[in-house]
Amino acid sequence: MKTTKIILLLVLIGMTTSTYAQEMDANQQQTSKYTAKRSPVLSTTLSLLTFGFGGGQYYNKQYLKAGIMTGINTGVIIWLATLEHDGTFLDGLEETLVGMLILGANWVYSIIDAPISSSSINKKYGLDTKVSFSPSIEKNKWDVGAYNVGLKVTLSLD
Repeated sequence: MKTTKIILLLVLIGMTTSTYAQEMDANQQQTSKYTAKRSPVLSTTLSLLTFGFGGGQYYNKQYLKAGIMTGINTGVIIWLATLEHDGTFLDGLEETLVGMLILGANWVYSIIDAPISSSSINKKYGLDTKVSFSPSIEKNKWDVGAYNVGLKVTLSLD
């Protein structure tokens, strides 16, 4: 159980470091490495197909973020593959569930991050796009004090 807590902590640190490092890269490097617009639909599709290994992030040229995501998935898969079991029923179930949770969370993060990053890259570098994605938090009209959290999709038809 102690190793499970350590691995979970390392994954959380890795995800925060990934986001911070990406912001640093964007702020430090003002010259454009983006000459063509990034398709939010394609980046989302690549993230879906690569199961959290950062396909959409590689497409968006966010190599540090994609590398960290690939490292997290690879580390968890190696950890799950090397677990020792004594052969009893449900032996190692906790570790397996934690590993699957980490892999799933990394995959969902990849799917959500890819289109948002594509849209923000296109907007930042003035690259034309017809589809944009952005995170959205709105007050719930019917439930006082509650908020709706989601992904806002904008389609421009001009």
